[in-house]
Amino acid sequence: MSSRSLLSAGSHVRYASVNFNYDDEPAWSRPIDAANYAANYADDLEDFPRADEFIPAWLRGRLQEAGV
Repeated sequence: MSSRSLLSAGSHVRYASVNFNYDDEPAWSRPIDAANYAANYADDLEDFPRADEFIPAWLRGRLQEAGV
């Protein structure tokens, strides 16, 4: 999952908007350890377990790369 937040302050209007993306692999603003890329996702799943139906297809692929 990734999200993008936007806070705006116009002349009289202030609003916040948040969009969540559950379907696509996150685009990291800074590179993560490429040698252990898939293993990082496996570590995340171990730290934050979730039911099988909440694991998106892209994450399943990364977990298979990590041998999970």
